[in-house]
Amino acid sequence: MEPLFAFAAELWWLGPAAIAGAAASFAGLRYGRRRRARTLEYAGARHELTVARSRLQAARARAKAAQAALLVAKSDRQSGRGAPGEVEAARTAVGDAQREARAAHTALRGRRVQVKAARALLRGMPRGDEHLPLARLVAEHDAVVARWMAYETDPAKAIAFPTMSDAHVPATATLLTAMDRAWWLRPRPGRPTLTPEEFARYRAAVTEVETAFRVAEAAAWRAAGAGTPGPDGGDARGGLPPLLRGAWNGFLEGTRAVAASAAAAAAEAARDAVWRAANRDPGAEGPAASAARAGAPEEAAPPASRGTAAGQPAEAAPQPDAGAAPPPSSPRRPTWPVPRRSAE
Repeated sequence: MEPLFAFAAELWWLGPAAIAGAAASFAGLRYGRRRRARTLEYAGARHELTVARSRLQAARARAKAAQAALLVAKSDRQSGRGAPGEVEAARTAVGDAQREARAAHTALRGRRVQVKAARALLRGMPRGDEHLPLARLVAEHDAVVARWMAYETDPAKAIAFPTMSDAHVPATATLLTAMDRAWWLRPRPGRPTLTPEEFARYRAAVTEVETAFRVAEAAAWRAAGAGTPGPDGGDARGGLPPLLRGAWNGFLEGTRAVAASAAAAAAEAARDAVWRAANRDPGAEGPAASAARAGAPEEAAPPASRGTAAGQPAEAAPQPDAGAAPPPSSPRRPTWPVPRRSAE
C-alpha cells in the first residue's frame, strides 16, 4: 500500500487538472456554438459576397470572350470567309455579356451593403435565443405560411378568393413551388443550426416565398374585385367584395337566428317539464296510466250519515271561500277496480 500512497501523493494534481480541462473544453464548445449562432447571418452574407464576386469574374470573362469572337467574325468578313449574319450575332452576344457583367457588378455592390448591414445587426443584437438570425428567419417563414393558411381555413376568404388554392393559376403555382423549396431547406428539429451556405440558400428561399405570396395575393384580390390587400391580410378599402360580404353576413345572421330560436324552444320545453313535474299534472303521466284511469270506475262517495246518529242531519260540508286561493292539488294515483260485496 505504501507505493500506492506515494504515487497518489506525487500525482494528486492530475484530478483537478483533468476536471478543469473538461470544464474549459465544455465552456469553449458552448461559447463557440453560441458565437456561430449569433454570427450566422454575417457568415451567410460573406458567403453570398464571395459567390457574387465569382459570378462577376465569370461574367467579365464571358464578355471578353464575346468581344474576341466579334473581332474574329469581323476578320472573317473582311477576308470573305465569314457567314452573312455572323457579325451581327457576335455583336448581340457581346451586348448580352456586357449586360450580364453590369448586372453581376450591381449584385456585388448589393452583397457588400448586405455584409455591412449584417455586421451592424451583429453589434446591436440583443441577448436571447429568439433574436438569433436563424430563429428570426424561421419566424418570418412561419408568418408567411400562416397568412397563406388563412385563405385555406377561413370559409369567407376561401369563398371570396378561390384562386389562392388553385394550382392552375400561374401566380399560385409559383407560390406553391417556392413554399415547397423553402420547406425542404428549413432546418429540422434535430438540427437546430445550419452552415453559412445552407443559411444563405434558406434565406433566399424565404425571400422568394414572401415575394411570390405578395404577387399571388394581389392577383387573387384583383380577380375578386376586392381592391388591394393590406399588410396584415385585410382589405385596405374595407374587406370582401360587396356581393360576397353581403351574402356572408346574411348567412351568419340566419345561423344566429336559427340557433337563438332552437335555444328558446329548448328553454320553453325545459320550463314546461319542470312545471308538470312540480304540479303532478295528469297529462304528464304516461299513456298506460291514463288508460288505466279511463277504465277504472269512479270512487263511491262516502255516506253522509256515517259517523252521525240516526235521524240527525249530517253536517254540511264547508264551502270554499270565493276569495281564498285554491288548495294545492294532492298527487292523484290511478284507481284500480276494488272488489265489492254482492247485494245478497
